[in-house]
Amino acid sequence: MLKIPIQDFSLKDTLLSGQSFRWERIDQNEFEGVINTHYIKIRQDRNILIIESKPKINEKIIIKYFNIDIDYKDIIKKISKDKLMEEAISKFYGMRILNQDEHECLFSYIISSFNSIKKIKMSTKLLSQSLGNEIINGVYTFPTLSNILSATNKNLKDAKLGFRSEYIKKSAQIIKKHNWDLKKIKDMKYNEAMDKLKQLPGVGEKVAACTMLYSMNFNEAFPIDTWITKYIKREYPEIKRKEILNKLNEKFENYAGWAQLYMFEYERSSKE
Repeated sequence: MLKIPIQDFSLKDTLLSGQSFRWERIDQNEFEGVINTHYIKIRQDRNILIIESKPKINEKIIIKYFNIDIDYKDIIKKISKDKLMEEAISKFYGMRILNQDEHECLFSYIISSFNSIKKIKMSTKLLSQSLGNEIINGVYTFPTLSNILSATNKNLKDAKLGFRSEYIKKSAQIIKKHNWDLKKIKDMKYNEAMDKLKQLPGVGEKVAACTMLYSMNFNEAFPIDTWITKYIKREYPEIKRKEILNKLNEKFENYAGWAQLYMFEYERSSKE
């Protein structure tokens, strides 16, 4: 059992924020899921994270995945620029952007296109069961690029991917053919990384922005969905859509992606 001290951190809000599709809630402050090749059961007890894992996981992986070692208060200071944002931060204080595996994040968000979170989670789970490696009984790793490339039409059909099957297979083929190293995209400039990812079938602005924000440390990435569109139109009606990225990064000091996370949760929770 691993115990990690934490400050200004909310496990519940982080894992319920829709960034990753590999976690299931066990109770109020306990979740189970998969990080890379590890099955994880994790709970928060005030300022301590308590982790059970199979196989045993290194503390550094947990710290990196949950962005525990970042200067959270400094980020919050940068994005606390208006009353509603302050209210959203207060409501979801401690929520962090995850630092996921680039490969898994990219393909998960290709699956997310025109899909509900419930169906995304189901398809991700079925794809992992079909093509991943079993960690413990019934729990599988996300499939490797090689496994996706060798997938049969039945493998993809069984995962209930629909039209996304072709996107998944063709994107994997492009990455393999051109020997892309997704980790190196982190070192590119924002527009260069965005253009690179958009070369893949099924990857538009939103999928690319999600991948960049949730796995590549582009804190300025700003995914736009229906919830965010409503928020922007209501709170910042003077900002035209094509200006959103630049204007909000000016406002939030290049942490518009973090602001987006709080906007999304606030907007979504207000309708529940």
